[in-house]
Amino acid sequence: MSFPAVNRFARAAAARRGFTLPEVIIGSAVGSFVLAGVMSSFIMLGRSGQRMYHYAGMETDSRRAFDRFSQDARMASNIVLNSDSSATLTVPERYASTANEVTYFRRTFPGDSVGSFYFHPGNHTVAMSVIRPVLERSGEVLARNVVACNFVGRPWAGETAITYPNTGNVTIRRINLQLRLRAGAGTAAEATENVVSSTFLLRNRRTN
Repeated sequence: MSFPAVNRFARAAAARRGFTLPEVIIGSAVGSFVLAGVMSSFIMLGRSGQRMYHYAGMETDSRRAFDRFSQDARMASNIVLNSDSSATLTVPERYASTANEVTYFRRTFPGDSVGSFYFHPGNHTVAMSVIRPVLERSGEVLARNVVACNFVGRPWAGETAITYPNTGNVTIRRINLQLRLRAGAGTAAEATENVVSSTFLLRNRRTN
């Protein structure tokens, strides 16, 4: 003798019952692993995007600095290395108000733009020691987050580097600029880039 109605009710009741404790534990563990994987991927993508943003910004800054420096370097008739990170160029028919002098340098004195690569008409040595507030207002930032800056000169022929301190500035016929930029807060998203410009020939430099 069978009781189909009773069996049907029993199966329906079994289908409506909740999860057991082992099932809940296993489901929670699996869900935690999935959520951890998703979060790790999200964080990694965020850090990668931030680093790409930093690299793009540094590339833009370094290109702007090199383009501006190359214009004056190619036209320069004289160059003086003031320090590792400062060079004053004499550019004929430009910067008449400052005796045709212009200085490119990395700012090291305190302020909002410390660590920036600057362009400033005039002699950087005088501006630093006498009219620093004027320099602060009139200087133009070409690149930010610059942690190192080096000017490397070379003679008319040969590959012997001429760097500061060197009293042989009169022999400099070619010059290039090297910058190291670093952007980002913290080690995870920090980006560093070393960039070196082309070697620019001082076309107006006399050979004697």
